Amino acid sequence: ADRQNNILFVLTMVTTVFAPIQFLAGVYGMNFVNKNGRPTMPELLWKRGYVWFWSLVVGYLVLATFLTTCVYRCLRHRTAQELSEESIADESQAPIFGNGKEYVEMQQYPGEGV
Repeated sequence: ADRQNNILFVLTMVTTVFAPIQFLAGVYGMNFVNKNGRPTMPELLWKRGYVWFWSLVVGYLVLATFLTTCVYRCLRHRTAQELSEESIADESQAPIFGNGKEYVEMQQYPGEGV
C-alpha cells in the first residue's frame, strides 16, 4: 500500500506540472482566425508571440519543477523525522532487560530478517 501511495504521489506531481502546459498548447494550437483569415488573438499578432509563448512554457516548467522538488524534499524530510520520532518513542516504552541492549538487539524491524 505504501508503494502504491508513492507511485500515485509521483504521478500526481507529474500531472500537476504538465497539465497546464498541455492546456496552453491545446488553446494556442487552435485556429483563431476571423472571416478574413486574420488571427483574432492578440498574442498571435505580436511580432514575437511564438517566442513569448515558449518562454512562458519554459518558465512555468522551471518554476513547477523547482516547487515540486521543494515539496518532495519537504515531505521526505518530514516523513523521515516522524519515523525517527516513532522509533525513539517505541524504544522509550520498551521493557528493559539488563542494560537494555538485549531488547534492542531482539527487535525485528520491517525489512530485516524473518
